[in-house]
Amino acid sequence: MDLSRVFADSVASNSQPATPTSNLQPAGDEPRLSRPRKRLVQLAVLVVGGVFAAYLAGRAPREQHLRLLLASASTRVVGIGLQYVGEDGDVVRDVRMKFAEGKAPRVVAHAPELANGDYHLRIDLETREGRRSVQRRVTLGGGTIQVDLDGVVSPNPDDAHSDSDSDSAAKLPSDPRTKP
Repeated sequence: MDLSRVFADSVASNSQPATPTSNLQPAGDEPRLSRPRKRLVQLAVLVVGGVFAAYLAGRAPREQHLRLLLASASTRVVGIGLQYVGEDGDVVRDVRMKFAEGKAPRVVAHAPELANGDYHLRIDLETREGRRSVQRRVTLGGGTIQVDLDGVVSPNPDDAHSDSDSDSAAKLPSDPRTKP
């Protein structure tokens, strides 16, 4: 084997001009077509992300406002039990409030951190004469819900009786969003 011949062949192969890099890129307007596609994909990802974030934000707990209107019954109420029951039947919030005799406010405000949605509200009103229970369905959506409880407690203490069964308790108006 002739080493000079091998050396000459390798030098000759290295001295050939290299292939220009411009030949390796696609020809024509293809880079311009891929740029709008890339932007379209970015926009699609952004839109899907925004929709997902909006969905999660709607399911996140937020401050809700509930007003229990006791009105004239407030002088006899000494305690309130309040349970928010989710659509799945689980109690998601349970609150107990106690008041000195004759000192309950005419409007009891509560601001729980709950997700928007439908809830069953179980309300127990404790008076000197006993307990009255009612259930109402409410839809929480970030506004203020008012529930009128003035007629739940009997105005005459002789007519009052203890009742924990919500079916026989006095019922509230069917629309919990009614204004006084």
